[in-house]
Amino acid sequence: MQSISIDRTSVNIELLDSELKSELPNLVVGTSTGPNKVVVHLDDNASKEDIALATQIVKDHDETLLTDAQYDKQELDAVIQADRDLYSDVIIDAKAVTLEQLAERVKWLENEIRDLRGL
Repeated sequence: MQSISIDRTSVNIELLDSELKSELPNLVVGTSTGPNKVVVHLDDNASKEDIALATQIVKDHDETLLTDAQYDKQELDAVIQADRDLYSDVIIDAKAVTLEQLAERVKWLENEIRDLRGL
């Protein structure tokens, strides 16, 4: 295995690893980070051109972009937060609350638990 170290202070490691594996299939063993650097672990069969390409991919990497999974999680987190904000100040007055309001609150709690469990 060959390892190349590239100076880089911030990365989206999931996206970078995906980009490297997409461009260099069967050659990228993995990607790791250390203080101010990225280490790309390549198969012994990687050529000098492959190493140069991997280095360029790391240098060109935009850490502000997200993978599809990261984007989906960000969207779900926003929906969950919006729901939480909707009910954050709700104080239930047992004498004034209707059955419909209680049912709505129970449904919200069920959704909250489902989302937190990832179901």
